[in-house]
Amino acid sequence: MFAVLFYFGLGWADKWQKGFNTRQREIVAKSGGGELGHIATLYDVLDKTEPEHMGVGLSSRSLPRHGGRMPKLDLESYVPPPNPAEKLSILPSAWSLDLQAVNIPEGRANGVVSGTNFVVQSALLKTSGAMSVLSLHQSDKATDTGIFIYLNVNAGETVLGHSWNISKTTKGKGTPQIVKRWQPNVHFAALQKTFSSGYAMQLELGTPTNSWIPGRIFLSLPDTEKTYLAGLFYIEEPGRRLDLEP
Repeated sequence: MFAVLFYFGLGWADKWQKGFNTRQREIVAKSGGGELGHIATLYDVLDKTEPEHMGVGLSSRSLPRHGGRMPKLDLESYVPPPNPAEKLSILPSAWSLDLQAVNIPEGRANGVVSGTNFVVQSALLKTSGAMSVLSLHQSDKATDTGIFIYLNVNAGETVLGHSWNISKTTKGKGTPQIVKRWQPNVHFAALQKTFSSGYAMQLELGTPTNSWIPGRIFLSLPDTEKTYLAGLFYIEEPGRRLDLEP
């Protein structure tokens, strides 16, 4: 009797979930691309570009196939190359929305995020379709404080070797979107805030050298806490952690 109830219970739960998903899609569609639609789209992109989807945590669904077989992961013997940023000093900077006063220090990228000191410990770059997402994190933890920068370039172009100069008056197509994530209380989920304009940023991405992609950044957000970030960082070249079987 219990097995029968359990079987029908699973069927009911699956039907309810499908109905819920359908209703959610209808709500977003009726939003007409308004605020609710924007939030749904943003969170969908965030979900796809979270650190666990960028190579920090790999699932069988996200791994590429090779010769019809799943790649063999050799994480135990993998030794990442030393991050050049570890040799850099932490040099101070300051919040400013005036790009004319910007000076990117030749030290490790650091600053303040929502009132808390912030030093970039890991930098990740994920490309999905026409969008590339640069994420700068305080640590390797997927839920830790971080800055997400959503970059768009023309068809056929790459964000590598590209630079951006965004003033507080820059708006419209092609303007990167910034997402600030911070955790004011460790007992609660992290918070997020999106900035589509009103901020100041200078960003330069280089090309891979010795397995690392160099980057330079100055970023100041128009929030009440005066979040800013300035300095140098290095992105580990994608794909190095997969040991594919021949």
